[in-house]
Amino acid sequence: MLAVLTGIPGTGKTTTAKKALEMLKTEGIGYEMITYGDVMFEIAKAKNLVADRDQMRKLAPDNQRVVQKDAAKKISVMAGTKNVIVDTHCTISTPKGYRARPT
Repeated sequence: MLAVLTGIPGTGKTTTAKKALEMLKTEGIGYEMITYGDVMFEIAKAKNLVADRDQMRKLAPDNQRVVQKDAAKKISVMAGTKNVIVDTHCTISTPKGYRARPT
């Protein structure tokens, strides 16, 4: 099962996800929380596109799209084998303005 929790930065996504995990655990339902940005960073770092997380928002738009799609595929595979809550922003602040995540 895949659940996605999204919103703009600072809205309480992570806090809400952690509370949901606690509640699910008391019901005997196991979920893992995955942060979309963490998966993106792992992929971008492995491709030598970035050295630190702050560089992620400064990637060229084409590179951002590739990394976002690769992260989505990786999370999809993970969700095929276990229950996953994905914590993600619905937009990314870039030097050229806000950019929506791909659907």
